[in-house]
Amino acid sequence: MTRTGQQKSRRAHLADASIGVYPSSGRIDRIPVVIHSAGHHMLPEMRARADARDWQVVAEVTTWGKVRELIESAQAQGVVTDATDVGVHAEWLARAAAFLLRVDAIPDAPS
Repeated sequence: MTRTGQQKSRRAHLADASIGVYPSSGRIDRIPVVIHSAGHHMLPEMRARADARDWQVVAEVTTWGKVRELIESAQAQGVVTDATDVGVHAEWLARAAAFLLRVDAIPDAPS
């Protein structure tokens, strides 16, 4: 996986912080992501996945056009989605050095 400049910088800052060396700002920037979902039933799960990775959710959108706008304007560096058609977006995501996390639906527990 190709890492963005901010991802590399964040990893370096985290490694430094683990040995007691902190950036001059005193804080480590979070990676901005956009949540994409055609429906709203998976939003809590996708937000939980982003929060677990300490990513900053900058928007929740329902269209790939809005995702692309946020990625290309550098407002987001990654996408968390439940969409099944992610393959058709792989080329422009790679050109933008953006990452994608696909969240599958959680199956219902047997009754």
